[in-house]
Amino acid sequence: MSARPLKNLLLPREHGAWGMLVEPLIVGLIAAPSLPGVVFVAVAAVAAFFARRPLLLGFFNRAAKVDGSFAAARGLAIGLSLFALLLIAAAVPFAPKPVWLLAAIATAAALGLVQLRFDIKKQGRSLPAELSGAFALAALAPMLVLVKTDAPDLALTLGLLVAAKQLAAITYIRLRLRAARAAAGGNDWLAMALGLVAMSVLFPHAAYAVGLVVVRICAGLAVVRRPVTPKHLGILELLVGLTFAVLIGLSPDS
Repeated sequence: MSARPLKNLLLPREHGAWGMLVEPLIVGLIAAPSLPGVVFVAVAAVAAFFARRPLLLGFFNRAAKVDGSFAAARGLAIGLSLFALLLIAAAVPFAPKPVWLLAAIATAAALGLVQLRFDIKKQGRSLPAELSGAFALAALAPMLVLVKTDAPDLALTLGLLVAAKQLAAITYIRLRLRAARAAAGGNDWLAMALGLVAMSVLFPHAAYAVGLVVVRICAGLAVVRRPVTPKHLGILELLVGLTFAVLIGLSPDS
């Protein structure tokens, strides 16, 4: 029996991870609601999301062997991964053009493997690691669109839009958390600006959604030196992200 509670084996430590999972799911399910999307793609995404931590603990963490959670973590990782793979395989026949859905799946898988490599090397908090994980989850929006419709242009636009939003949000959070010790680098500012510009270019007709993110970031940067906890930032960004996702999903162009 595991020495760790089940939630410690499953739940990610990153406070912003929940928003990165939920936002593309909301965008995709509102833009292209479908039963296969909910039953197969969305559930598979949740299973894969929860498989990451036990995968790291069960296969790449020596401490798990010491505290007795090694076997439990491996079992959860294998079970959740197989469950996700089966669901994704079941979703492919429902797609009008399976090749497009398979391309989105392959993109998400490749980016997820990049993040896993950073995690294994104990570099999971680096900017490339966080972005690769966020972009992998952003691919869920096009997957949900493509499992229902033959609209690769819409799928690509929504995927890039969610990815751009995540780019801006991640770099903003890094700036807020690092500002107190004057450690924020120019790369974070550049990446955040790039994300905001990309959102405006990709979805100009949803200026209200993009404006929400811009206002949130500007308000936060106005008090950038004020101490803030990761949990507090994570909750605020989750609320902003949920509102953003609903607005994008309901946009006439989606």
